[in-house]
Amino acid sequence: MAKHPVPGRVKTRLAAALGADTACALYRAFVLDLAERLAALPYAVTWVYTPPDAPFAEVLPGARCRPQRGRDLGERLAAAIGGELAAGPGPVLAIGADAPHVPAAALAEAAAALTRGADVVLGPAADGGYYLIGLRNPAPGLFTGIAWSTAGVLQATLARAAAACARSWRGTT
Repeated sequence: MAKHPVPGRVKTRLAAALGADTACALYRAFVLDLAERLAALPYAVTWVYTPPDAPFAEVLPGARCRPQRGRDLGERLAAAIGGELAAGPGPVLAIGADAPHVPAAALAEAAAALTRGADVVLGPAADGGYYLIGLRNPAPGLFTGIAWSTAGVLQATLARAAAACARSWRGTT
């Protein structure tokens, strides 16, 4: 999940301290670093970007890219994961492009948990959200009614998974 790097549209809180151009350059570096790291792993990678009309493929020539669809982060996550699951066998892991530090071991651990039977995997973040989510099957209801960008995102998502009788797995930060 990525945003097209445009000054003033990415890393806006950081831009308040560094300036929009510097924050955008940093975000672009995050995307390029993550792309390099992911290319070395045994996973198919699709970059799902916003805004939908952005020339994101110019940032990562040759990468598989498709636009995000949906009004909020929940709809965009549900559509991105559902689209990947419809395109081929799962499971699917989703991470944000502004977290280039996610260890390859965390991705492997999450994929293994899904292979062993977990329906949903979450990598908890220190801010109360998550840096990674993975699914074996589409679960659009998992993403509805969540107060995104709040400290309760992880707990709300876990509660939705439990209500759906999904077997969940929480990774480590």
